[in-house]
Amino acid sequence: MLSVITFSVARADDSAAAGRVHVSLRYASFADAAGGNYVSRLHLVESPGCAMGTPQLPKCRRQTPVRSADDVRDARLGADVTLPGLTVPAASRVRGGAAAAALASSVSAAPVVLAATTSASGSGGNFAAEPVSEAYDWVSGGSSGALTHSYPVQVPPVPGGLEPDAGLDYDSQSAG
Repeated sequence: MLSVITFSVARADDSAAAGRVHVSLRYASFADAAGGNYVSRLHLVESPGCAMGTPQLPKCRRQTPVRSADDVRDARLGADVTLPGLTVPAASRVRGGAAAAALASSVSAAPVVLAATTSASGSGGNFAAEPVSEAYDWVSGGSSGALTHSYPVQVPPVPGGLEPDAGLDYDSQSAG
């Protein structure tokens, strides 16, 4: 799956408690960047914090789906996410001393890293590959993308061995 855009969201209020916020991504500026109704298949995923700095590491490419909604008419993708609060070390919670206050003020909440990515299906249709069996053949050669299928029809024996070769053929690129 192609990640379209990756961004991070962090608390700005320095609260020690976690909080839910609504995140909204307006994608009108890149809605026509790819085909296949890809904007109708957009959804949000959450990645580890290291995804912004070291995305080449496998552990940083892990994606967890986020329950999100895609408004294609308004070109907006949104979700409610939980932002963690400050994690203040126990040593800094001890009363007294400027050092403890300085340590507490230097602590900030970890950002939540989100990415808008596509799935195989959405409100614009299903673009997943069709299951393939031995009964169906994709036309080989080039990039025609045609699907063909032949169904032989058995005919009764005819005196003199003049049975016709009958069958039903389908070609997804044939009009008639």
